[in-house]
Amino acid sequence: MSVDFLDDGSFSEYLFQLIDMGRIEPHLIRLARQVIDQGIESLDASQRETFQTEVLDVFTTPNCSQCGAKIPWAEMAETIDQDGICGWCIHLRSRGLTSPPISARKG
Repeated sequence: MSVDFLDDGSFSEYLFQLIDMGRIEPHLIRLARQVIDQGIESLDASQRETFQTEVLDVFTTPNCSQCGAKIPWAEMAETIDQDGICGWCIHLRSRGLTSPPISARKG
């Protein structure tokens, strides 16, 4: 999975949220903290593979599973227990509505 690490602080904040929520396994917290403090580039190849497969592949939802919209890091934690749907679709679902896929929306 290709991940956009645009670092406006939101990716690091997302990692903090995962740690605070108890989602990251204890043996992976050191890697997560290293990424927060020094960036993903600071990981060697083995560490990066582990981080990719055991953290990013598990806890990253790049696009909403309902409408297909890109999910920003700042909203990613919400998607974990919401079937991978974005904040807007969560809102619509709470009102008993559904959102059409992005491809079906008009400009």
